[in-house]
Amino acid sequence: EMSQDIQLRLSHRLTNQIKLGAHLNSSSRLYQNYSHRWKYLPGNNSHTYKGNDRVSLNLTHALSEAWFYNVHVSSQTVGTKIGVANLSTEDYERPLTDASVYFYASGNRGIYTDNLSHTKSLNINSTYATGDHLLKSGFNYSAHELEIYTEEDPWLGGTNFRDDTTYTPTEMSFYLQDKIEFDYLILNLGLRYDRIDPRIGMWDDITRFALWDSSLQNWISAPVIDTPVESKWSPRIGLAYPVTENTVFHFSYGHFFQSPDFKAMTYNADKDISAALPLVGNAGVKPQKTVAFEVGVKQALSPVSKLTATVWSKDIRDLLSTQSYRIISIPVVVYTNSDYASVKGVDLSLDRQLSESFSANMSYTVSVARGNNSTPIAGYFSAYENEEIPHKEYYLDFDQRHDLSLNLAYRGGPKGGGVLMGMRPLANTNANLLLNVASGLPYTPYVDPTIQVEVNSARKPWIYSLDLRLRREIHVGGLKPALFLEIMNLTNHENVLAVNSRTGKPFDLGSSGLVGGGDDSNLNPAKLGRGRSIKAGISVGW
Repeated sequence: EMSQDIQLRLSHRLTNQIKLGAHLNSSSRLYQNYSHRWKYLPGNNSHTYKGNDRVSLNLTHALSEAWFYNVHVSSQTVGTKIGVANLSTEDYERPLTDASVYFYASGNRGIYTDNLSHTKSLNINSTYATGDHLLKSGFNYSAHELEIYTEEDPWLGGTNFRDDTTYTPTEMSFYLQDKIEFDYLILNLGLRYDRIDPRIGMWDDITRFALWDSSLQNWISAPVIDTPVESKWSPRIGLAYPVTENTVFHFSYGHFFQSPDFKAMTYNADKDISAALPLVGNAGVKPQKTVAFEVGVKQALSPVSKLTATVWSKDIRDLLSTQSYRIISIPVVVYTNSDYASVKGVDLSLDRQLSESFSANMSYTVSVARGNNSTPIAGYFSAYENEEIPHKEYYLDFDQRHDLSLNLAYRGGPKGGGVLMGMRPLANTNANLLLNVASGLPYTPYVDPTIQVEVNSARKPWIYSLDLRLRREIHVGGLKPALFLEIMNLTNHENVLAVNSRTGKPFDLGSSGLVGGGDDSNLNPAKLGRGRSIKAGISVGW
């Protein structure tokens, strides 16, 4: 893996009231994800290159001590290229396996992508304080230009799928918020408006992508129309009420909308339905809607200890999904909004200042996530297996029931720590020791083809990680060099990410001869989390 990141920040105060700033960021990354089937031929697996260039200008104007506004403009270009080394698609060869019937022995991974997005944005926000009110407002407008190019399996006899198009969607939003401070109550009221214009073509009715032409006595493709503009209003309310000087009650309720991924809108732009089971993007998919509710209490147990308990709930509707439609005996899978999910949980947090330099925080979350599909593409696989879209709720793939973390922190100032041989080795030193323990994610066990097993009714093993971070500043004249050390998964614990459905273990198949390729084919290191990793370096500030 190779990466680089360059940043430049400049600021200048034009007057006592006006400040102008500029920010330039350029980053790139070249890497290759591990694929077990390409274990013995990694050079023929695909590489990914991502580049991101962004320049922005920011102006802050203080009209008075109580009123200021900010104007931010930016231009960003993001490129993603996926392919096998420097090969063009004309040079790709069909992958062939060796005698193991698992590992590829020749050919190339059949994916080529060269996408480019240009985004120009304008953001204006303002803050005004008067009496008991703190008023905030903001406006954002973004114009995108998406250049999409993808080829899949380009060799003779392959799928030969090709996507080559350009879209220019726009997004706009604004919000109003008022924070009102009464004698014994703080009230937050907010309203947000979101608008997206996909400017992408789609069939008028996704269930009718073909029409009968009586003059030709044949089926023809349905006409593609411009997708209508989608807009949403999101109300939000929150309050904090001090019951006593040591107890504060808080409550919040709000609607939140998330625009769908542009890939779900633009995939298969030519509406090619010649494949065995074609997948088609739908520019008419709606934003995902989340209704969130939260109620809790903060309790000061002592001058140095604080306990927070919060009960929360998220109800998610219009979740992005895929659904199969059949017309004139042709099955087509289209992105839709047919999925739903609900997530509920309780958060507990305990903060304690052990001394002037040492502090500790413990956080625990118990939650339940249920719904009818874990990923948008799940409906596609259901159609591929000739299964119905599940209507019964089950535990979702990301349902992590228990999550416990403990953070011990040390913050040493110029005179921090003790004296050793006339020196202070812990002065200007920050250290964190973070322990995280979480229950395993669910999976669907395999019992017998004749027995119907509930989806995600079994659990993977618990995961555990102990991380250490150290940072020490050294003042040299006007410079502030700092040494840092990061050790992730300090104990090198083996965390299991994927298991075999028969055994619940990562490498145990449960029965020999079930999968071609022998033991080697099943020893996929991607089934385990990252082992111990150590990063050390130096940074310089002034």
